[in-house]
Amino acid sequence: MEVQVVCNKEKHKVKLKNYSVVRDALHKAGINPETVIAKVNGLIVSQMEELKDKDKIEATEFVSKG
Repeated sequence: MEVQVVCNKEKHKVKLKNYSVVRDALHKAGINPETVIAKVNGLIVSQMEELKDKDKIEATEFVSKG
């Protein structure tokens, strides 16, 4: 399957095995899952959410100021 990952206006097309989860796609796109919040098709989801072919993942980086 193939999904699109967008982070900081950079778009990545990522090929994954069936039953992959958001975290897999982030890793494959070179994005550290510990530093982002993920939305799939516009909805905030867990990084363990299973993906479907043609899903669009938007990764938003967050910054914590201790």
